[in-house]
Amino acid sequence: MLGIPGSGPTAILLAALFICGVRPGPTALIGRPGFVAFTVALFWASALMMRVAAWLLSGPVVRLLSMPRDLILPRRCWACGDPIPPMVLGILSGKVLDTSLRRALLTYSADPRRC
Repeated sequence: MLGIPGSGPTAILLAALFICGVRPGPTALIGRPGFVAFTVALFWASALMMRVAAWLLSGPVVRLLSMPRDLILPRRCWACGDPIPPMVLGILSGKVLDTSLRRALLTYSADPRRC
């Protein structure tokens, strides 16, 4: 209503349309019919590619998920009751966070007052 996006993904889609020079609304079909057809074709192509990827990757994912937990995560995590999600986040994003922290410390000469 009133052109205000109701969610985050809708706001991103509207911003992308404005960046491409397309005014969202009924005049988008009249002003840029090729752009609308191209967007629909991209949606169809992405749906087809996702279906193929799901078909190809379903077997390996099932084999990975059917492995015993002890092979995927160390026994210590289960025995001590450590929470698993923070450890997974640390493993996945540790290198990026470390690089960003080092860059920030070098930029501000490790002086917290400059932040």
